[in-house]
Amino acid sequence: MDVLPQNAGSNKTTSAVTISLSKPAPPEGCTVSLKIEPVAYSGGHNHNGNRPKGIVNPDMITIPGCTMGVASATYNSSGVAGEEKIIAEIDGSIKNQW
Repeated sequence: MDVLPQNAGSNKTTSAVTISLSKPAPPEGCTVSLKIEPVAYSGGHNHNGNRPKGIVNPDMITIPGCTMGVASATYNSSGVAGEEKIIAEIDGSIKNQW
């Protein structure tokens, strides 16, 4: 799904993010951190890492132990255009990028 910048005058500025595990979490559970990373040279030109980026809320989700852990968050775009990756880290290790 395309999400448009906040300044585009559209209501398509948010998207649901669903977190699920492919196998049960360890007995002690795990923490999934979500962060946004702009893709270089997207949106027309390079911003040298200074392009405003969207936010994901919540940006940290705790999955209870021994569960498959389905949880959700919401991505909200920034005011400028460009491609971004949502990166999921489980206990500090990158597990997926969208």
